[in-house]
Amino acid sequence: MFSNAQNPLVMDHEKRASFGQIQSSHEAHDTARSIERGRLADLPILRADLHESIHDALRSAARALRHDGTNGEPDERSRAALNLVCTLARRDELHAEQLLVALKDAWRRLPEVQSAPRTDADVTLACVVTHCIEEFYRPSKRN
Repeated sequence: MFSNAQNPLVMDHEKRASFGQIQSSHEAHDTARSIERGRLADLPILRADLHESIHDALRSAARALRHDGTNGEPDERSRAALNLVCTLARRDELHAEQLLVALKDAWRRLPEVQSAPRTDADVTLACVVTHCIEEFYRPSKRN
């Protein structure tokens, strides 16, 4: 795992402002396909606090992989952490697609996920993604 200084996805606000941002869902889809091909250069650039929040939220959600009976649903602590991720993503004017690309990329890198049965990890990720989509588009929190 990269530190913030080494991670190609993390950039301070000034550097991020100089990079073009993905403007359409078509471009976001192209970004997702680029990730599948292993091209990190096409991933969205994240501020350090959003990057850290994503990892904290996903580590919390990954704990459900070790406990039976959760059906992959994030617990209250995980939901609160994911809500913060969505708030920071909106602050940084990310599109939902960009946030989901970053979440999925970070999820695949977690040791807890890599060692878990794939079905369990996929179910938990689907629950995380659903929660983030609902939270990202929640009307009361949208600018």
